[in-house]
Amino acid sequence: MKTIIFATSLVFISVFNVSATPILAFSPEPLNLDTIEQGSSQSITLKGFNNSKHSIHLEDVISQNVGGSNYEFPPTLAPQQNFSIKFQLNTEHLEGPFTHRVVLIETDGTPHVTQIEGVVASKIMFSQRILNLDYYKSGEERQWEFYAWNPKGHNFELFLDSIAQKHFKLHTQKVKLDVNNPEKITESGKTPGLKLKLSYRNNEKAPPAGALKSIRNIVGFYSPQFPGIAVELFMVGYWQD
Repeated sequence: MKTIIFATSLVFISVFNVSATPILAFSPEPLNLDTIEQGSSQSITLKGFNNSKHSIHLEDVISQNVGGSNYEFPPTLAPQQNFSIKFQLNTEHLEGPFTHRVVLIETDGTPHVTQIEGVVASKIMFSQRILNLDYYKSGEERQWEFYAWNPKGHNFELFLDSIAQKHFKLHTQKVKLDVNNPEKITESGKTPGLKLKLSYRNNEKAPPAGALKSIRNIVGFYSPQFPGIAVELFMVGYWQD
């Protein structure tokens, strides 16, 4: 199963630059992409300037967040000269406001960080994003009812992915929704959507004493009308002895 915005390829690096002028200055900083579509692939060019009086030799360029790939960068950044870094940003697993950090790593391990910001416009909205199991006993059934819709009013179908089908069952019904108030979605509007009835049953035994008993699962869906995007909800709970 694929994971949205909650799963990253993480390399955490903290950079403290006491100099008023950074060695590598990027313009603009951060780079603002405004609003982009979920499931799209963006060609990004970062423009920078080497403020130092010596060449900087790059070993690699990496992302601290999900979605970056195919980095193109010069192995040497000449002193007092402009340079550019190019890469692809895939928004399949991104949703809503995001910050994407790009790290340039010198051959001696010195990191230089720049930042990209933007908003990924979701193609499928849910009236409920977190499914709460509370305390759960093996074999019990839990049910939730909520809504899904496309912000542009497009019709779509929604199905559980193969992993979610192990413990979940889904029934959908086409409805017309009023989505003006995100806190109170009702079936009294003009926006086409789906009423979702989702049930969960897990017959596995509860973890033994001393084991981790919290439940955290990603519930994956797919839509034939919106290929190339990760559609996921988050389920939380706690095993009850």
